Amino acid sequence: MRKQIFFLILLLMLISLFQVPSLLATGAIGYLQRANEYLKEKKYSLAINEYKTALKINPYYKEAYYQLALAYFGKNNLTKAEENFKEAIKLDQYYFDAHNDLGLLYEEQGKLEEALKKYDQAKEIAPGNPKVYYNLGSLYHKKNDLKKAIVNYIKVLKIDPQHALSYLNLGSLFLIEGKYYDPDKAMAYYQKALLCDPANSLININIASIYYKQGLIDKAIKEYQKAIEKSPQDVYSLAALAAIYMEKQNYNLALFLYKKIAEIEPENFISWYNLGFIYEVEKKYPQALDYYKIALQVNPYDELALYHLENIILKNEDISSPLRSEYAQRHLNLGQYYLKKQQVALAKYEFKRSIKLYPQNPVNRFAYCKLLKYKGCFPEAIEEIKKVIELDPNNIKAKDNLEKLFYLRSRLLSEKEKIDLLLTPSSGTTILIISFKPKKIFHQDIDHYLTYLATTLLKEFPQIEILDRDKLNEFLKNQKFKEVKDIEDISKVGQALKAQVVLWGEATEEIDEIKVSINLVDVENLTSISRIDLTNKGNNRLLEMANQIQGYILKNTPLSGNIIKVKLAKNQVIINLGNRHKVKENDVFEVWEEGGKYLDPGTGRTKRFKERIIGKIKVAKAENNISLATSITFELIDKLKANKVTLIR
Repeated sequence: MRKQIFFLILLLMLISLFQVPSLLATGAIGYLQRANEYLKEKKYSLAINEYKTALKINPYYKEAYYQLALAYFGKNNLTKAEENFKEAIKLDQYYFDAHNDLGLLYEEQGKLEEALKKYDQAKEIAPGNPKVYYNLGSLYHKKNDLKKAIVNYIKVLKIDPQHALSYLNLGSLFLIEGKYYDPDKAMAYYQKALLCDPANSLININIASIYYKQGLIDKAIKEYQKAIEKSPQDVYSLAALAAIYMEKQNYNLALFLYKKIAEIEPENFISWYNLGFIYEVEKKYPQALDYYKIALQVNPYDELALYHLENIILKNEDISSPLRSEYAQRHLNLGQYYLKKQQVALAKYEFKRSIKLYPQNPVNRFAYCKLLKYKGCFPEAIEEIKKVIELDPNNIKAKDNLEKLFYLRSRLLSEKEKIDLLLTPSSGTTILIISFKPKKIFHQDIDHYLTYLATTLLKEFPQIEILDRDKLNEFLKNQKFKEVKDIEDISKVGQALKAQVVLWGEATEEIDEIKVSINLVDVENLTSISRIDLTNKGNNRLLEMANQIQGYILKNTPLSGNIIKVKLAKNQVIINLGNRHKVKENDVFEVWEEGGKYLDPGTGRTKRFKERIIGKIKVAKAENNISLATSITFELIDKLKANKVTLIR
């Protein structure tokens, strides 16, 4: 009897032992289900607590680890998400979703090679699952391996012919400039995507963008309207359609759409700016002023809103207006900020803008005078300090500075050299800035503003002569140019306006950055001098971008000038280039003897005989407007005559 009882107890113990995992799973599943509901609602913290409780009950619950990883992924805690994906894989090395989503996590972290390994493992586990091929297509797209991206998206469609996102991404791939660029193929894929997912407004947006680039504006409008019907709160579609109406000068419809955007997203400062811009175009200045002010309340660093607001103030407000004083102070502060950072060109722009807004303020003029003194521009500083004293006769500091400036100017050059300086011929490269064609814009008028800034900054440098914008506009109008499209157009415009170099640019605006592509073209030879892509994300990104453009042009445009005096006894020359022209000690210039000109009968263009290099000189000392240089080539000095040669750095 005892034996029977013993065996019965043993049997019951064995049965209960095998039932434990099942009971644990039953207890954990309730927490898992609750957590999954929280996860769907994006209540990540609540979901995490429930998943953790489920894992305390059953530490072998792979689904709980996997879902917990997803919750951490949702909270952007990628470290914890990675840990839990790996725990799920430890419990089941063939867990497809865990491998696949860990690949997504690595992709999010920019670890593309590790992501690729995970996707390959997922593919081995489930070679018929379209998810992994879609992710591979996306990853290769990011790596710019378009061939492999296309192959993987097509594999998705072989498994699942209704996979709309693969059609959509294939369409986007065929719009990338290069080997695979084919707008017709892109359109065909977008149309297939639309058949698979007719409710997806993004597909209509992409179709609209193709129509817009092809000049089929009415078709583009219809597609944007369809996108808005599907997603009435989609700000991108509303803004894109509004921009088209702006181009068509249908301001009422544009106004309606920008107001709608402002209602949907009151923090969208660009919509407030564009509303102000429309009212300014229609010369309804009080309304424009109000909307620009709102734009600046939402984003105090909106440079375009500030610029247009100030232009309205300059047109409509008296010099004594508090608004003039307020915004002049803003520029004064910015000028002092840039001066501390030794960004002199930007400081100068800000001080001059401050003076333009409030010319009766001696404070901003005194600040500008200090900058001129710092740059060694003593004659200009003297004129400015005189205006300070005129506005504030009791300003003792200004009077002291005037005396110091007279003394500094007197030391600058000997009387003989002053006379030579007056006879100095003009020097420099003539540049025509055509425009910064807007490739993608949020602010209306950004291309003109960027051109204005770059032109304004470059005018401060005597080695660069910027051609008048009005002459360009008049020429384009007379020649019926809608836009300058290629190098032949550049040549025609540049030669007609007698430019040596043409700057041709393209601006792409994102919410938080500006990108500009620049091409400098030699008009005479029809060759690209240089090309660069620039990016800026600062608060004052447009002004700072213009400063980058200015620096790039000064660096890449040949600096040319003349010898204005030869000192045979000392083997020295004086040249008409100095600190103002960015010339510094030890700079080396080639000395060229100019060739004659002739008319090419084939093209009808004026060309030069090849110039001849006759030696080199090296700068020993650079003053503000002139420099002293010595001859590197021993025999050169005897051959030189003032104003008969050209210097090129």
